[in-house]
Amino acid sequence: MMITDALKENCNKEEDLLQRCSMALPVLSSPEISFALTREELDKSCVELRVGIKCIDNYTEVCMEKSEQVMFRRIYAGITDVVQELCTRGKYQDEYLKHADCVKNVRSDYEVCSKNYEVTLTTLSNHQKKDQYHTDDTHVANNHEDYLRTVCCSFQEYLMCSEQTVQRSCGDEAALFTSAFLKRMASNIIKSFCLEYRGQECGLTDKSTTLDHNTLLIPLTLLASLYPYITGNLVPT
Repeated sequence: MMITDALKENCNKEEDLLQRCSMALPVLSSPEISFALTREELDKSCVELRVGIKCIDNYTEVCMEKSEQVMFRRIYAGITDVVQELCTRGKYQDEYLKHADCVKNVRSDYEVCSKNYEVTLTTLSNHQKKDQYHTDDTHVANNHEDYLRTVCCSFQEYLMCSEQTVQRSCGDEAALFTSAFLKRMASNIIKSFCLEYRGQECGLTDKSTTLDHNTLLIPLTLLASLYPYITGNLVPT
């Protein structure tokens, strides 16, 4: 109830989705989720992950119109599904734990990928704040398209960077697992917003993508970056 009340008070503030729920998502702002090497460590992380999911569910219910809730939950479903399976005893959790140790050993390499991506999003956010004062419709439309292209292409660049790191250091089996991990996490986001901005459109080669085990943060960051398109006039149908 306290989380819901706090979110309701902040619905109209200039804070993004991750900031609003950050107090409930300490595990997502920490690399430790990447390196849960035992079931006990993962169980501890999963407690915080579930609290974070609940926080975002509360935000959706309190701060969004019904039509916005439908769109948001649809594109967010992949993330919640992966968290549910990752935090349940079974083959998927076993596979995660099998590869976690290798990913830990290449942490510094793939953190370069995520930091570059985060810098791009921060720069974009600053430009968005400046451009909100423009009233020319053509300028606004073009700027929205450029923003969407940059966010989506930056995400693709991050995936390719991570793929090269994981595959080079951990082999094909780990690469296949992390590729499937990502596709379930971000597939609905990509389908809804980024289908036009992939591969050659972004100046990238068309390759399968993988992701390190800190992907629980990156799709949420992507989702938060695309949040204006959920609540604005450019929401895809």
